[in-house]
Amino acid sequence: MPEIPQELTTPPLHPIWSTAKKTAATKAKDLNEEKKYAELEKKLNKGLGPDLDSWPKLYPKSDKLKATKTKIDTTIHSYTEFVKAAALNTAVKKLLSDALVKIQKEMDERSKEAEVWILSDKAVAESTTMVKKNLVPLKIIAQDVAKLVNAKAPKANLEAQKLWLDIVISDVKVLEKVPADYDNAKLANLIREQADFTLVIDQLAKLLTECGANVKTDKDVPAAEKKFKEGMEKIVDAATIRGAKPIAEL
Repeated sequence: MPEIPQELTTPPLHPIWSTAKKTAATKAKDLNEEKKYAELEKKLNKGLGPDLDSWPKLYPKSDKLKATKTKIDTTIHSYTEFVKAAALNTAVKKLLSDALVKIQKEMDERSKEAEVWILSDKAVAESTTMVKKNLVPLKIIAQDVAKLVNAKAPKANLEAQKLWLDIVISDVKVLEKVPADYDNAKLANLIREQADFTLVIDQLAKLLTECGANVKTDKDVPAAEKKFKEGMEKIVDAATIRGAKPIAEL
C-alpha cells in the first residue's frame, strides 16, 4: 500500500474548523449571542471534522476519495448556507464562513493532488513490472482531435481548442497475453479497428453538443468543460476496453 502523500495531510484541516467554531463561540458570548450561536451549532452536525480526518486515509482508493470529497463539498455548502442565514453578528459569522472557504479551497487542491499521486504511484508500479517482464505499451491513438470533433458538432455552444486523444493499452495483465514473437504493428492495427476511432469522434461530438446546451454566458463554460472532460474519460475508457478484445482472443 503506497504511503499517503504529505500534500494530502499537511496542514490538517480539522483543526481549522474546530478553532473557527471555538473562536466564534467565544465571540458570540462576548456579544451576548450565546443562544443564537447554540441554535446554529445544532445545524452544524454533519461530521465535517471527522470526514476531513478520514479523507486522506482513503488514499489511494480513487472512488472512495471522490465519494468522500463529494460528501465534504455538500457539507461545506450546507454549513455555508446555515451560517449566512443565522441571526448572528457579522463578526461571528465571518469567522465560520472564512474557515469554510479556506477548507473548501484546500480540499479542491488536495483532491487534484491525490489524482496526480494515484496516477504516479500506478505508473511507477506498472513500469517496474513492465521492465521486469520486458513488456511494451501499445499506443493505439495519439493525436489532437479538436478539429475533427468541432466539425462533427457545428451547432455546439462549446468549441474544443485542443483535444488530445490518447488511447494506450498499458495494463500489465493484458500485455502479458501478447506472445513475445507477435507482430506488434499488426496487433496495433487490429486494436485500432476494434477501438473504432470514428465512433470515438462521433461520441465526443455528441458529448460536446450536449455539454454546450446549457451554456448561455461565459460563466457557464467551466461547468460545461468539466462535464465534457468527465464524459470524455468514459468514452476513452470504453474505447480502450474495446481495443483490448483482440488481445484476449490471441
